[in-house]
Amino acid sequence: MKRIVVKLASPAIEPHELEQQGASLAGELAGAEVVRVSGSGRVLLLVPDADVADAVTRLSGLSTVAWAEPDGGEQAQSESAQDESAQDESGQA
Repeated sequence: MKRIVVKLASPAIEPHELEQQGASLAGELAGAEVVRVSGSGRVLLLVPDADVADAVTRLSGLSTVAWAEPDGGEQAQSESAQDESAQDESGQA
């Protein structure tokens, strides 16, 4: 699973409404899960790996979404962990 960050175009004021907006976004994508919804209207979603580009395109096209993008921090952390693992296996730093 990969993460996508979504900024709501007009975030709700009430926390329960933010949760509903996040759930609605996840409902647009098969297999998506809400990780977190911030008070500023950012939603962090988990989506199946193969669907990241399609999910970003689909979410970006919704009138309720200001923008959507892959969460680069998650990918960078994953790549860094893979690099460290490869170094450990080779015995080199």
